[in-house]
Amino acid sequence: MGSPTSDDVAFLPLTQLVSDFRTGRRSPVEVARMMLERIGNLDPKINAYREASPAVALRAAERSEARWAAGRPQGPLDGVPFSVKDLLMVKGFAFRRGSRATSTAPAVESAPIVDRVMASGAVLLGITTMPEFGFSPLTVSPLTGITRNPWDIRMHAGGSSGGAAASVAAGLGYFGLATDAGGSARIPASLCGVVGLKPTGGLIPTYPASPLEAVACPGVITRSVGDAALVLDASNAFDVRDVEAFPTVGTTFTQDIDAGVHGMRIAFSQDLGYASNVDPGVLALVMGAVRRFESLGATVEVCDPGFKDPADIFMTLYRAGLPYALSKLRPHERAQLGQALRDAAHEGTRIDLRAYFTARDARRTLAAQMARFHQAFDILITPTVATPAFAVELSAPAPFAASGDLLAWTPFTFPFNLTHQPAISVPCGFTQAGLPVGLQIVGPRFGERTILRAALSLEASLGLQTSRPSL
Repeated sequence: MGSPTSDDVAFLPLTQLVSDFRTGRRSPVEVARMMLERIGNLDPKINAYREASPAVALRAAERSEARWAAGRPQGPLDGVPFSVKDLLMVKGFAFRRGSRATSTAPAVESAPIVDRVMASGAVLLGITTMPEFGFSPLTVSPLTGITRNPWDIRMHAGGSSGGAAASVAAGLGYFGLATDAGGSARIPASLCGVVGLKPTGGLIPTYPASPLEAVACPGVITRSVGDAALVLDASNAFDVRDVEAFPTVGTTFTQDIDAGVHGMRIAFSQDLGYASNVDPGVLALVMGAVRRFESLGATVEVCDPGFKDPADIFMTLYRAGLPYALSKLRPHERAQLGQALRDAAHEGTRIDLRAYFTARDARRTLAAQMARFHQAFDILITPTVATPAFAVELSAPAPFAASGDLLAWTPFTFPFNLTHQPAISVPCGFTQAGLPVGLQIVGPRFGERTILRAALSLEASLGLQTSRPSL
């Protein structure tokens, strides 16, 4: 048997990698160097990293290696290389948010999710790309340009956590810390063929407070469902800087997620009752995966959740937060913002308090409606996105290009930001063109274990987690 290749090591499950560190089969320094070399060789093709930081990564890997040698690992992710989206603050790195208009000064503290993961011993490789202030389901930024899909570099990676998803899909990090305010972790995960998890709103503390707090939360992107559960375990400890986060002492998301779906009550909706122009190839793959659940012992019913398209509610809350998000920029800095973002922020200034609080009330009503829905169903399954990845020359896939509506081709993800429910995108197959497609599993609030259990069952049944792009 030959020596393992860079690809073999780069695509190992987290549990296997950590086991190799424990037995001494691999060293954190060796793995960090290998990852940095891969970034240097492959990232120019996809543009997933805003910046890699070899010096920071190697110092952290050396400390990890010393801990493993002494038999005192710092946590379950000790030595594991990872990345952080540019919308999460990292001490010592500029907090650019995908924009030329923001400060280049290094941040003096890190976001809670970053602190928790680094306290677990993980090795930071660098900062991943995003669209300006996250205002797009595509990762195209005036700061970093276009982030491309590892499965076909002519295609978009999705957004706004496109750099995180592309890096994980390409084997340029074992997981990526992301955010999700309307599908920002799940959309690129679907287009890039990886796992994207948005937890219950408030489960992972947020700092600094997001101006989009009504819909936004941190998330994680991994190559497998088990990896997502492991990273979530390391991410969700309480942080005093977020007074609205939930206490999670003793919560373990890896527990019993391999219990299967026998007896699980599943609702399947192909359009949520309002989405149009869902790609037939996407729908065929999703429906095939849903039939797998039936064969695994679950009960599946075709059933829409019964709410009207909540796009107006979402856009009111989202746009209302944009002016504040940009308010600390000075006039000459604001002049460097992209026109689409400036226009959206201007629309936000026209939203009055009555409209804003009406939208907040509607959000709560929608959340209560979904809570009642989950009394009958354990999970809801939908496509993650209405389309596979599309050409980087386009700002929307062909059926939606004329409308200019960002939510038209992403109709399945944002409703569950409004309701603060956990949702996960898991790969369910490839189109005839070889592009990955994701399926979304939604659970009741604090139902992370339930959606992870369903996602793991599907992943094991389909066996797609070993698929790799050829860069």
